[in-house]
Amino acid sequence: MKTMNTKNIISMTAAALIGAAAGYSLPKQSPAPDRPAAEERKRAASAVEDKGAAASVNALRARIAELEKLLSSRKTAEAEARVSSATTERPRRTESHSERMERMKKENPERYAQITNSIAYWRRRRSETARERIDFLSSVDTAQMTEEAKAVHGELQRLVAEREELEADLHREYLDDAQRRKIFEELRRTGARLHELNMKERDNLLCETARNLGFEGEDVSEIVTTVKEIIKATEGGWARGFGGGRSPRAR
Repeated sequence: MKTMNTKNIISMTAAALIGAAAGYSLPKQSPAPDRPAAEERKRAASAVEDKGAAASVNALRARIAELEKLLSSRKTAEAEARVSSATTERPRRTESHSERMERMKKENPERYAQITNSIAYWRRRRSETARERIDFLSSVDTAQMTEEAKAVHGELQRLVAEREELEADLHREYLDDAQRRKIFEELRRTGARLHELNMKERDNLLCETARNLGFEGEDVSEIVTTVKEIIKATEGGWARGFGGGRSPRAR
């Protein structure tokens, strides 16, 4: 009986130890909580914060893109407006001479009167000079002239009259700029030809004058040269060689 009790005690003790060992080796389980743990709550809060920051960044980027688009549209509109304005705006037309004179007549009548009076005086003087030249040239006896000298004499008279008409046309009222430029060009051409003919006519008339005075041959050339040197000296500058040659009458 004693032995049985001892075995029972040993068996019970061994069972208790085995049970304790088994209980020690199994993982301890805690009851599942009703709410997330602190770590999970922290992770969830961090996720919420990250999503909020990303949403703010995205919203800011969208706003920047919207402003850039608006600015680009505004610049494009301004550029198109400038191009349109430059295309539609016509350049200011330059006033013609007649238009300037007409405006001056209304805005500054005193100045207009001064200019028109000066032009009228100048025209009278030019017209008188032209008539005097034509009268003188018409009075010249060309019977003894060579054919070449007669041609020069006739063309000179024609061009003097032509220039007088051109100068009169130049001051016609309401003459447009194109017509005015054309007349100026014709005056330039006529003036150049007149200068050439004047030199030839001077030599021819001097020769005829010397012959009419009874000189012949080299005396005629000497007289012509001397007179031309006198004209050159009195127009400005000194005559070259004047006084160095023989006098026509000294022969």
